[in-house]
Amino acid sequence: MALNPSPQRQSVVTFPTPNVNDILFFESVDAERVGTEIPEYGSKHPDYKKWPDHRLVYVQSVDEQSRYYRYYYAADQLDQDNDNWSFSEADIGGTKFDAVTRDYVVRRSEFNSELPAMGSAMPDVPANKFNGTYVLSQRKQVPISDKILSGLYVIEQRVYVKKVPLYKLNFDDFFRTTNYIEQTLYHKGEKPDSVNTIEYLVDNRNNDYWGMNNGIVRTAQQLSDNWYSVTEQEVVKCNSVSDREELQTNARSSVLAAIANKNPSDRNLFSTYATGSLDASDPLTRPSLVRNADCWAHNLKGITGFVAYNNKLETSPTNEGDGKFYNGVAITPRHILYAEHSPYEVDDVVYFCSRNSEIYARKILAVKNHPSGGYGAGDFGIALLDAELPAAIDIVKVLPKDAYQYFQLDEFGTLSYVNRWTTPSAEAEEVLVLQTDAEEKAHIRKIQNLDFEDFDYGNPADTYGIFDLSTATGLTTWSETIVGGDSGSPASLVINGECVLLGLLTTNGGVGGFVSAPRNFRDINDLISSIDSEYETTTLGTPALQTYFSDGYQLNTIDLGSKFTSHRPEEGGFYSVNDCARLQYDTVITYYFPPILAGVEFDVWELRSGGERTYPRVQYEKGAFRGPCRAVVNISWSATQPAGVASDEKPEPEVISITNPLFTLNIPPTLHGAVNFTVSTGSNDETWELTNAQYTKGATNVTSWEPHVASSEVKPFRGGWLMQTTTVYPPS
Repeated sequence: MALNPSPQRQSVVTFPTPNVNDILFFESVDAERVGTEIPEYGSKHPDYKKWPDHRLVYVQSVDEQSRYYRYYYAADQLDQDNDNWSFSEADIGGTKFDAVTRDYVVRRSEFNSELPAMGSAMPDVPANKFNGTYVLSQRKQVPISDKILSGLYVIEQRVYVKKVPLYKLNFDDFFRTTNYIEQTLYHKGEKPDSVNTIEYLVDNRNNDYWGMNNGIVRTAQQLSDNWYSVTEQEVVKCNSVSDREELQTNARSSVLAAIANKNPSDRNLFSTYATGSLDASDPLTRPSLVRNADCWAHNLKGITGFVAYNNKLETSPTNEGDGKFYNGVAITPRHILYAEHSPYEVDDVVYFCSRNSEIYARKILAVKNHPSGGYGAGDFGIALLDAELPAAIDIVKVLPKDAYQYFQLDEFGTLSYVNRWTTPSAEAEEVLVLQTDAEEKAHIRKIQNLDFEDFDYGNPADTYGIFDLSTATGLTTWSETIVGGDSGSPASLVINGECVLLGLLTTNGGVGGFVSAPRNFRDINDLISSIDSEYETTTLGTPALQTYFSDGYQLNTIDLGSKFTSHRPEEGGFYSVNDCARLQYDTVITYYFPPILAGVEFDVWELRSGGERTYPRVQYEKGAFRGPCRAVVNISWSATQPAGVASDEKPEPEVISITNPLFTLNIPPTLHGAVNFTVSTGSNDETWELTNAQYTKGATNVTSWEPHVASSEVKPFRGGWLMQTTTVYPPS
């Protein structure tokens, strides 16, 4: 029986990857039986049904007679992406990026160094392994150490970087804001502006894509032949018009946010409130007051500036516990505003309570009531405190002079905001208000009317704007009827969580003087200056009284211009509607206020010889002042050059010089009204014939000391323009 011949081919299989389809094997071949002609590298396996993807990659003789060979076959790795990856880090232009490195085994005959293209997206294989977008950033060929495979294959290592902007935050110590720097990687051919390729934009440096835009500077750096880095740097922080809110919407939403998860019963500002009599012999005895942390208004800024208690009626046995009446609000660290028909008096004591229930007592040194009288126009007065309030007690701000421009036009009449919604829809346009009462409860009402009466704060009309409150739709359980004793209770908008004073209640219907109406605004500031001046004069040389040092306090206004939409920018305030970074702060500057002329009196002295001489006597309303004065500095940045603020209201004193045979009058520069007087020699003058002379001098640009723009400067700054305006306030 003949022996079985050896097979022509014997296969030995190996597995170079976890995928069993990616196999490498060799066959022992008997040349005498299959022939000595060796197939061409890359030839398919003869058994193409069993090995459809395998090709000849290497032939090796295994004996000296070259009778036996090893034919090596390898399959193209069609699914390499499943297991050829690893997370890494790529360095592009000195910047580190998260990356994925993939190794591909590619037949030399099919290798193309241009494919896939640089910047192309990485295959998302295996699925759900990679977050974000990865693009091809680097490629290189790695030699195969195995000489068998290197004959037909090459390994290409591809690095895919994660395409994500890199952020850096910097503190702007000038404007005290946090600005960002964003760095974005672009490959050649990408279109950062959706129109032009990055290489085109870099070659065209005057393209609008570069340079300054709304406070942001955009620049580029070429990192390599293929890669560019675009940097967006926020030079100054700008608020676009679209970023601004409606003031009315903010005021409403601030209240609604505060009452979320609260009950109408959560309206008591205090959980413990004094009801007993204070020690009349010690007016600074502290009442027992504990803040109610569950009250919806507890965390509002400004709430601690409301007068919490007073000793006004504690000395009367029939009025024990009535210290909750009279109310008032701190409008400066040294002054409180009260209703004139419910007034404070000298030596009364008012108490403030911090958010942590710390009690601060302040004695009233002086009071100044509005000359119009109470219950009506100008129903307010100012009380001067014996010491400044601490930081734990908030000073309550008011709306600025230009507040009218931030009320929506469709809700604004000629001179008044009017709530025209009788049956508003859900989340309607009603402007909600915090209103307190004598029982120290925080009620919610709406503005029915807000009368400005005038928009001229420099020379306001003799009419006093009012606010009028009514019940808010859908919130009836959050308020109670206003009754006698509630007079002087503050009513406030809530803007970004801060109480902004509208005014004090004066009548049962919810009406009071609107403090930011032009006439009220001016008169309240005048009362502050007047009470300071009068008390300072009283205390000079009077050891028994506390000497008062004036800091030039005035009403403190909230900034609306950088946050809210202006509907009347042409009438606007200090800044334009598109203002960017801004800064406002109080300071003290040395400033000169010229003397104010009261008039000229003419004294006639009779001579023994029978004639007479006339001598002018100059009278001054105020003498000159040079010294420290309160000033407010406003700084704003804009991309285009602003016109600046005219300082034409700055006092410009003028000299008065008159010479005639009767007298010589030389008055140094003063502020004065129109000067008119007639001089006559008379019919009995020993020297001169009867002669009459009329002297007229027009008024100076201003005739009194008023806050005014002392300086306004515009200069280049950070690729735009910086405007700095300083408003100075006169001494008391």
